[in-house]
Amino acid sequence: MLVPSMKCQAACKYCFGPHEGSIMTHETVDAVCKFIDLLPKTRNPRKIIFHGGEPLLAGYDWFDYALCKFSRAGNFSYSVQTNLWALDQAFVDLFLHYNVRISTSLDGGREICDSQRGSGYFDRTMAGIHLLRNNHIDISAIATIMPHNVDRLPEILQFFDDEDIPFTIHGAIPSMQYGYDKADLYVTSKHLQKIFDQSFNYLANNPKHHIRDIEAMVQTALRNRSSICTFGNCLGEYAAISSEGEIYSCQRFCGITEFRLGSVYSIMNVNEIVESDAYIRIAARYSDSCSPQCRECNHQEYCNGGCVYSMLTADRHGRPHPYCNGKEQPKYFYKQMFSEIRRRIASEASARMQGQGGRTPYLYMAGDYPHPASLRENCRTFRLARQWAQTKAPRNVFAGKSRCDNLFLNITDKCPLRCTHCSVEAGAGSVEMDMATVLRVMTEAVDMGYAEISLNGGEPFEYNNFGDLLDNIGRIDRGRTRFALFTNLYVDMDDNLAAKALSVFDEITVSVDGNREEHDARRGRGAFDRTCSNIRRLVGMPSDCRLSVRGTLTQGQRSRGVPEQIRGVASDLGISSVHIHSALPIGRARRIADIFTICPPKIDAAFVSRPLRLRWTCGIGYNLHISPAGDVYPCWALVDSERPMGNVRDGLRKVTREYLSPDNTSWTVDGVDKCKNCEAKYLCGGICRGYDNTDCSALRDAYLSIGEMLESCSKTL
Repeated sequence: MLVPSMKCQAACKYCFGPHEGSIMTHETVDAVCKFIDLLPKTRNPRKIIFHGGEPLLAGYDWFDYALCKFSRAGNFSYSVQTNLWALDQAFVDLFLHYNVRISTSLDGGREICDSQRGSGYFDRTMAGIHLLRNNHIDISAIATIMPHNVDRLPEILQFFDDEDIPFTIHGAIPSMQYGYDKADLYVTSKHLQKIFDQSFNYLANNPKHHIRDIEAMVQTALRNRSSICTFGNCLGEYAAISSEGEIYSCQRFCGITEFRLGSVYSIMNVNEIVESDAYIRIAARYSDSCSPQCRECNHQEYCNGGCVYSMLTADRHGRPHPYCNGKEQPKYFYKQMFSEIRRRIASEASARMQGQGGRTPYLYMAGDYPHPASLRENCRTFRLARQWAQTKAPRNVFAGKSRCDNLFLNITDKCPLRCTHCSVEAGAGSVEMDMATVLRVMTEAVDMGYAEISLNGGEPFEYNNFGDLLDNIGRIDRGRTRFALFTNLYVDMDDNLAAKALSVFDEITVSVDGNREEHDARRGRGAFDRTCSNIRRLVGMPSDCRLSVRGTLTQGQRSRGVPEQIRGVASDLGISSVHIHSALPIGRARRIADIFTICPPKIDAAFVSRPLRLRWTCGIGYNLHISPAGDVYPCWALVDSERPMGNVRDGLRKVTREYLSPDNTSWTVDGVDKCKNCEAKYLCGGICRGYDNTDCSALRDAYLSIGEMLESCSKTL
């Protein structure tokens, strides 16, 4: 959580912040990037939340610099919590470009909201919401409830329903700085009970809506692990960095020096944070929880006593636990709430098992059944997709999707094998990318924020001086980019070369086409045994590198059970990660007769209950292919049929920026003759360009049937 500014134009009565402070400098942004590099690596994107104060007061130039810096530094997802007052079209375009999710603070309709946040707040925030909607950007909101509006919660819930704004509900809590002096500002256990009772009743009677934090509490009780920060152990999960670069466990602590964990300017090792006095104090509060009865509570495992900021605030001002104590009514509110949730879940599950009808709102909230609210959102998305297919999707709908995903770097066209399904016709080739170019392209791709760079061929191990190349790749500062290797592993490999490969790559994927008979029929006699021997060598060496097996199969191989053969071989070799893909009718594989038949997805209740995403490409543009000669293609499937986007000698950034511009529709369904007039184009995204001549009418009909299935499921639920 980054706090670009503690300043704020609003004057919300219950705010825990000072409404004033400095703006984070560019130098602090640079220091934040270095701090993030100290953290343990993760395969998942890290989430950066811009918070405040009011973050947009840092200005457009600050966000332009920060987002560019972070995107070059690693794999991140972004969101911003803002009152929207400073939002303009320039900010909108910037946030679209970096795919920044936007949430605002809104407490209900005009009269309720302004009574808590100040006159004029509602209108200024709604103006920002209208600007976002005009640009087809989704917006969510946090609604804070004060004591005087607790009984008006149904009215507040109805407001968000009418405005179709996803939201969460928070009760106003005491501030550590200001304490409990103004009791009329902060909710008590009694108020919280009303809030949650009314919220649960609302969702039980209106199952086609979400209240996300309420649902998170239900999921927490069902799964015995917290899915909401209020009940999670924040230490190690979150870091809040103030505008001055000071590190805290939560943005609510920003500015309270006794809870300062360190500074991005001085931290040299994560252990310095863990060993800080503030960290030890917070950790002790979690271990103590709030009292002996907390340790004996059967919800303690996932409740953790609630928000540690609230517990420490109560400690500072000589109060008992704010919402779960034996002195205030209702006594032990958190315990009562989670016990009631679990009782309701058990009751609904029992009714389901006995075949009884009726609504099951708690099971919907728990995520064990398709949620009516998700179906409602999918209906809206389906209607938009059909509507825009008649005209054209607004430009901004996909503006944030031109991201850097995967880069396939084919460093050589040489290969010792002549596999019948090869997509690039590798063999006794003579084209090889020089080492300086390989390293330059990889370094630039890391700088651009690519999620993964994979070395391919031909066969990468056939590259001249491959061991030297690995040494040089190992010296690249890769940030958060994953390095992968695709290989047939037919090479003569000693322990030294194996150890180098394992140390350089995050994942090595080996092609295996079935059992010995199936594999050798494609690759030549003895290939199976040689590859398996090398796999065993890798498996037997200590490494953090992930080993996986990939099978690229025809329809005939699938029908005769080859996928199960591959899984069996992988299991025997001690590999659990198996990927099965369809062969592409490109390269040498175009000569295979049974290569592909379009199999439409099964449109059932499970399919339509998942989020329905609009698509404008089958993946082209997100999975770039670079040939050994340096030519850049938007996909492997277009190597033989289309001119390259450009060549890496001109710079990868320049080539991709020009080709993947939202104004260039040649790579989207709007630029494909067979797709541009199809009613399902924004649902399907088009089929792989390698199958351009294939009849895809069954696929179109399947996607258009989504509407009927949505209506059917909605009636059932």
